[in-house]
Amino acid sequence: MIGEKLGTGGNASVYRGTVVATGETVAIKTLLLAGNASASALRAAGRELRIMFALHHPNVVKVRAMFFSGPNKRDANIVMEYVEGGSLAEIADLRSHKRPDELSVLEPHEVNAVMVQLLPALAYLHDQNIVHRDIKPGNVLYSASTDTYKLSDFGASKMDGDQSLSASLVGGHGVGTVGYMAPEMMRFIAGDPKATITSQLDLWSLGATLLKLATGALLCDRSRVDYAMTRSDLEQGTWTFDTNLLSRLSAEQLALWRATSPVVQHVIRSCLEVDPDRRKTAQELISEPTFTVHSELVKAQTNLAESKHEVEQYKRKGEQLELENEQLRRELSERDELLSSSNLEKEQLRREMNERDKLLSNMREKLSQSQLEIEALRAHRTVGVVLFVYILACPVYICLYYI
Repeated sequence: MIGEKLGTGGNASVYRGTVVATGETVAIKTLLLAGNASASALRAAGRELRIMFALHHPNVVKVRAMFFSGPNKRDANIVMEYVEGGSLAEIADLRSHKRPDELSVLEPHEVNAVMVQLLPALAYLHDQNIVHRDIKPGNVLYSASTDTYKLSDFGASKMDGDQSLSASLVGGHGVGTVGYMAPEMMRFIAGDPKATITSQLDLWSLGATLLKLATGALLCDRSRVDYAMTRSDLEQGTWTFDTNLLSRLSAEQLALWRATSPVVQHVIRSCLEVDPDRRKTAQELISEPTFTVHSELVKAQTNLAESKHEVEQYKRKGEQLELENEQLRRELSERDELLSSSNLEKEQLRREMNERDKLLSNMREKLSQSQLEIEALRAHRTVGVVLFVYILACPVYICLYYI
């Protein structure tokens, strides 16, 4: 069941959906291929489907299923896992809106976690001969429930097969997003015949993404294309990280850079190497001892944070239970007061009943005494009647005797 629209981009829209049988919340990406869809759009959609179904990694958004809809059943719908936290671009922008005086950046420990999780994901993609080609904060989703960062949107991705990545860019049109696009892609767009596109462009995009999340700085954008690099810098190979980037950061951005972990700084520098042949691969970076140690440290910090969070939850539960216990104590006290009041009333009733019993007993005694007196009076009355009759009868008897 398809619900609200979450976003739209290119030839696709993303909706929140629900699996009716299980109630699971999912994301449904609808590729609008009906009507006048070009052959290249159809190929790109098919390529994205093949790639996403082939990927199985904890830091890559999982595909659940696929179905077709629309006119002639040509709109492909990709059912994916729903990642509830949103993209890193949305998270960073939301923070900057809440705190307008600050840049849209993440905390240093969050940037550490992004790097530690995305580098292995890139190594996995490249090992599968897959190049993402559009890594940026907007294409990295955060699952708050599992504290996991996931690569998404493989619409620009390419499975490195028969043809080279350069040959797949027909007509000199590049792929990617300005600000995160590798120099070799820029040179390719500019028509440089020597520009070779390889999987290393993903490393550049990752470095630019980490830099943006850590400091808020973009290598370049549409309004300021010479911000950190110019075409002459690229063509002549004179662009350097320190000269062309750090020297142009604002004081606030430079302070954020210095607050970034040295390991993250090293990875960013390695990724932002202009020459792709000198740029370290994802596998080389995650194989470095410093990355391994840093990864374990980040995991330990994450576990510690989770433990603290659990302790805080237990503390809140304890406080809640204490409030509930206090409420129960008050209710028990009120009941005790009612019971005590009831006992007093019962005692009062007992006393009144005892007094009434005494009165009743006295009344019974008086009634018994009255009955005895009545019996005595009756006896006296009988004797008197007999005497009276006797007295009256004697003269009559005497007269009759003498007559």
